[in-house]
Amino acid sequence: MKTGYHLLKALCTTISILLIIPCAMIAQNIGQWEYVHPDYPAENLRSVNFADNENVWAVGDNGVLVHSTDGGFNWNFQDLGIRKNFNNIQFVDSEKGWIVGHDGLILHTNNGGEQWVIQNTDTDRDLFAVNFLDENIGWAAGRSSTILRTNNGGLNWVEVDHPYSGGRLDNIQFINEEFGMTVGTKSTQEQVYMLTTDGGETWEESSIGSPSRFNDLHIFDENNIIISSGNGQIRTTSDGGENWISRTITSTSSNLYSIHFIDENNGWVAGSIDAEGNTPVLFTDDGGESWTSISSEYRGNFRSIYVLEDGYFVGVGLSGLISTTLDNGITVQNLPDEPIRDLYSIVFTDSENGWIAGGGGTLLNTTDGGVNWEMIKRTDQDRFDDIFFADEMNGWIAGSNGQIRKTTDGGQNWEIIETDATANLHSITFTDPDNGWASGASGTLLKTNDAGESWMEVDSGVSFLLESVEFVDENTGFIAGGSFSDGGQILKTTDAGDTWEVIRTVDGRIIDMYFINETLGFAVGQGGTILRTENGGENWIGRQSNTNSALNSVYFSDPDNGWAAGFQGETIFTNDGGDTWRVFSGVNGLTLNALYIDDTNKTWTVGHNGTIMQFNTSDSPPAVNLLYPADQSTDVPVGLDFVWGISNGASSYDLQVATDQDFNSMIVDETELSSATYTPEDNLGSEELYFWRVRSDQFGVKSDWSDVFSFTTELTTSVSEDTDLPRKFTLKQNYPNPFNPTTTIEFTLPHTSDIKLEVFNIVGQRVATLANETRQAGVHQISLDASEFASGVYFYRLNTGSKVLTKSMTLIK
Repeated sequence: MKTGYHLLKALCTTISILLIIPCAMIAQNIGQWEYVHPDYPAENLRSVNFADNENVWAVGDNGVLVHSTDGGFNWNFQDLGIRKNFNNIQFVDSEKGWIVGHDGLILHTNNGGEQWVIQNTDTDRDLFAVNFLDENIGWAAGRSSTILRTNNGGLNWVEVDHPYSGGRLDNIQFINEEFGMTVGTKSTQEQVYMLTTDGGETWEESSIGSPSRFNDLHIFDENNIIISSGNGQIRTTSDGGENWISRTITSTSSNLYSIHFIDENNGWVAGSIDAEGNTPVLFTDDGGESWTSISSEYRGNFRSIYVLEDGYFVGVGLSGLISTTLDNGITVQNLPDEPIRDLYSIVFTDSENGWIAGGGGTLLNTTDGGVNWEMIKRTDQDRFDDIFFADEMNGWIAGSNGQIRKTTDGGQNWEIIETDATANLHSITFTDPDNGWASGASGTLLKTNDAGESWMEVDSGVSFLLESVEFVDENTGFIAGGSFSDGGQILKTTDAGDTWEVIRTVDGRIIDMYFINETLGFAVGQGGTILRTENGGENWIGRQSNTNSALNSVYFSDPDNGWAAGFQGETIFTNDGGDTWRVFSGVNGLTLNALYIDDTNKTWTVGHNGTIMQFNTSDSPPAVNLLYPADQSTDVPVGLDFVWGISNGASSYDLQVATDQDFNSMIVDETELSSATYTPEDNLGSEELYFWRVRSDQFGVKSDWSDVFSFTTELTTSVSEDTDLPRKFTLKQNYPNPFNPTTTIEFTLPHTSDIKLEVFNIVGQRVATLANETRQAGVHQISLDASEFASGVYFYRLNTGSKVLTKSMTLIK
């Protein structure tokens, strides 16, 4: 999606050598990605809670935590370095709060959110709800009917026995130490609730055969309870659950995710956009007997609402939605300001002026080097996939339904150019001011020789999606694309597009290309594919990308320094001309679609949900935030996992554990750890004081050490006969990897389990079942012979019934 014009930038290196003219080509290997737009990652927000009248907190997918200090009108993103989904948050006062999330995660703060620490739950099941009565007594609930309880503020969590099995619990609420209720859905899609009147010692289960789940509840007292559900339904009981009255709100068919009352009469409910396209935010002043829609200004799908006082509430939802009102919906502030669209392309015409194109006909412009971006155009019917400027005045956009837009006045006006094509166009490029190309779906290829005033269809010889078209001179060009059935293909022409020849085929689609000069180019695509050519496309050699994520874009500032970005926010970097690539951690999980390096050597990326990010260089990596064990914690298990937050841009970590705070007597001294967690091979000593710290390494530059945390281990009174057995389920990386044609897969089981070990190809098809049986506790190894498999990326998955673990491997023949 880049053009021959950008080759001029690469030539600056050669020119500077001859003329001693400096070019801005500094290797960007130290720094971090920072959000330019929106102010916080536009992930799905799942829960909102007021800590006090001013401090509001919301959490969501991929570890998003946002905080407002002015009652919900302005928000700041707080990156804890955790990429698990955060599902629910609750504060009992302005200082003490808890977050629960996927894989049994519970985070706690006792200083108003300045610091969050992990609490050990001994479960890896997803948690969807948390409820504390006070700073000590709390409950959590989640997947596989999990209910946890703590009596000491979360220092210890105990799993509660109950009759309900299967399904999930979406909410839990207690009004005192004895009376509580949890609601959710069975695996059979029946709505289910459980009541306890003895502090969770015993639970009474009931279910209703309805095809939608119970989402949220409010307990007024031990007799009066109200539940919000799917299909616009509200259920109430006035006799402690003996009998229920079902009410359907006639004004909506929405899934009602959140309900909140401030007294016995006044309450609010909010949910997803209904079949008529309306966002339901409804109010009752009679305890739920009747409901009234209170505003048409709300936008988007709500997942949680919290009411501070009459008419003053904040709601959060999908794609980063935050809505705040002080007057019961008469006036509403919706964040983000504009409905968010996915962004697909970015280009700068000079250091100050830049353009971004995206879904819904979105066109953004900056005139101050990307500090601010202004909405220039939006047409809900169209999608803009690629944008190209020949200079600051003349530009073109390739979009949906074969349409091309053109400007000759620097973007003030855009003319629609109709073509004979009907397919969506994905890429546009020009070799000079008059001659240009556009490519798209179904093998569509267009050419212009009058500066884009008219376009003629050219036979590409293929029928699959042509993702990227690139010319290195007026005669020599390349097209990349593919499909699941055809694989990825690169086509080449040497006669100005009169004929095209397939010169390279790979398993997955090729999505983008970039040529640094006439001979050196790169192509990227599915499964982390990276191909390099050093002879003008005659040969393409695969390079190890160290990621299995689909790569949507590749861009180089000079022959040595380049980036690629793609699915789940994955970015990778090279400073040796693409020989080696390093995964750059710390980017949020939203998919990234395009990269660009401007004239000042700033690297930009854009992607889903309106994401715009800029890479900012720094002298050293940011410090690490320690999570577990928490500082000065006691009774820590002797067999534990050390956990810390991801440091933006870190390539590895160093961990030290010692019995003295000066780290002279070290128990653990690990370097080049690839993840933000570590499990010692041997248990620590019983009832001993330890100190630990972590630092990050960003491509050879180390951060300062983190703060030093201390902790004391628990007293162990006996040694189990099974001390040599693994403490947890693990699935290790296959060895060797890459492999040809055999490899070994190792996994550990802490107890006898029914296991299934399967292998899948990159499109999710199962290609082998290596084990489907009962295995004893211990370490197990299984060999895979892939003699009959094609080269490519594969996934192997271990299912133990209670846990599913997946890793990838690469077969190279």
